Amino acid sequence: MTTVEALIKIGVDSTAAKRGADEVDRSMATVGRAARRAAGDVGALQDEMSGAEKAGSALGSALRTVFLAVGSATVAKFTYGVLTDLQDSMVEVANTTGKAGDELRDLENRIIGLSSRVPASVQTLAELVAQGHKLGIVGNRDLVDFAEAMERVGAVTDLKGGNAAKSIAQLLRAAGEEVDPAAILRIGAAVDALSSASGAKGQELVSTARSIVLLSEKFDVGTKEALAMAAALNKFGVESTSAATLVQKLFAAMDKDYLAQYGGDRIAAFEGMVKALRSAANNGRDTQAVLASIGVEAGGRTARAVTALVKGSDELSRMLRIARDETANLEAIMESSDRAFNRTSSSVHRSEEHTSELQSPMFIS
Repeated sequence: MTTVEALIKIGVDSTAAKRGADEVDRSMATVGRAARRAAGDVGALQDEMSGAEKAGSALGSALRTVFLAVGSATVAKFTYGVLTDLQDSMVEVANTTGKAGDELRDLENRIIGLSSRVPASVQTLAELVAQGHKLGIVGNRDLVDFAEAMERVGAVTDLKGGNAAKSIAQLLRAAGEEVDPAAILRIGAAVDALSSASGAKGQELVSTARSIVLLSEKFDVGTKEALAMAAALNKFGVESTSAATLVQKLFAAMDKDYLAQYGGDRIAAFEGMVKALRSAANNGRDTQAVLASIGVEAGGRTARAVTALVKGSDELSRMLRIARDETANLEAIMESSDRAFNRTSSSVHRSEEHTSELQSPMFIS
């Protein structure tokens, strides 16, 4: 492997560019030490760099060649910090996944490849990969797809990092749905769309949706519908516990004859019940008495939550339509996350333009 090939292999962390630029700004001696550390891993630099000054000069020459080929964004990444982050992160990945040898090297290469496509450090991506394995994702491709899905979700919502991934996985499992990269992105896309429509935070939606699913477990509420209900109720200020209790009590009040009117579709029946309560209220009927007949105490938190939902029944219908439009939601999150990635990358490039070392004799000698 040539010096340039070795450096290209090492320097692929897209968001380490700013950190790399700062490193280049430091003294030649530091650059020399970085080169010698890199040499310990790539071998090809060992004979070439015997002293700090010589090491700095050789590294500068190599960087110049790469700079001309791939531009300053890649050059600024060739620091020992990237190496250290990658090595430390892969140790953690190996310990978590039990992967070794060619399988581990393949996973490392996939993480490196992803870091060139999304503005996240190899350390961040490796941590997501480790979290994905803890959630039951096994294959290398699926693990890296999971990391990319979480980066996309995190770029446009407040659902960021391993804890958010765990929350999404808990929602999926509560609903009996598989935890995989596609499901993660689907939930993130629905949350993004519903947050924009309702003003609710993503973390609140996922938490409330999970409470709804768990409390209404025997009624098989899906994640899309639970998120839509959470968004509608959140918009009217109904907190998570009351929201879950409301949904459970209204579901429990549905008998077979009532469900038959909606072809057995419990979500449609729920929507119909809310609209019927609204109609009754508009016609002067005592809706509190109706609620009391199904075990909702008048004046209690759940009754107030029902009243809020009844007044906003149109919002419930709108949120359900939004959550169910998976194609539009997925297209939207891909486009918006791409824009977010590009903004981050542009910011990094602007920072690099102010890095004086990229214009120093080290790069042109």
